[in-house]
Amino acid sequence: MSDNVTIHVSNISPKTTEKDIRAFFSFCGKIAEFSVTPTSKDIDAPLSATISFEQPSAAKTALLLDNTQLSGVPIYVSAAASLSDLQNEAEAAGTSAHDEGVPRQEDKPRTAILAEYLAHGYVIGDKVLQRGIEFDEKNGISSRFRKFLADIDDRHKVSDKSRAMDDTYGISKGATQGYNTVARYLDTALTTPVGQKVHAFYETTVKEVQDIHNEALRLKSLKEGAAEGSTTETPADAAAAPDAPVASTSTPAEKVVYQ
Repeated sequence: MSDNVTIHVSNISPKTTEKDIRAFFSFCGKIAEFSVTPTSKDIDAPLSATISFEQPSAAKTALLLDNTQLSGVPIYVSAAASLSDLQNEAEAAGTSAHDEGVPRQEDKPRTAILAEYLAHGYVIGDKVLQRGIEFDEKNGISSRFRKFLADIDDRHKVSDKSRAMDDTYGISKGATQGYNTVARYLDTALTTPVGQKVHAFYETTVKEVQDIHNEALRLKSLKEGAAEGSTTETPADAAAAPDAPVASTSTPAEKVVYQ
């Protein structure tokens, strides 16, 4: 794998399972190769991991997570290519064999991905959130994600159809055909007063740390609603991606945010 898709992670707690590590970094995007090794033969030795993603944009997101917590322990993320060396992603992203018009996890604003981490109970410090804000401001929103938002706007401009919704953006099964989770969330949210704020969060790069916390609270609320018996799929159920992970509960040292 090339340097621009591979990251190295150190100081992982020996209590953290490979499943937990994979779940944590799958929020960044699809993983192509993954390996974990202990740093010594000591049973309490920290682990290290080498992770290669399918897309360079996922590796860039992972680099933002340097010095975040996993299983209650700070982890360190590095790569042969530094974050500052990886520029102009927004316009270089182009298209792929992925479903046309539907954003991949890698296409999302970094601030949106960080909000998903928080909503799933991971500890992400405000310094890391600010790092995500600065990255989005510098690199912009990917062309695929901008097109996705524009398509949602167009649908609402040309149609006044009503959709069954509850107070947490519940969506009827008939209205969700052909959409992935993030599409359903944003498309439906746009029809609600609070949804205008949701849409603005994904559309603009001008944010504050509190904006990320607010979106995380919205996602957590949706996730809890689904857990209580709702059949409506929400972005928090699957990190707002068709194949993204759900945070594992096998590591009790992991602190839960937003109780």
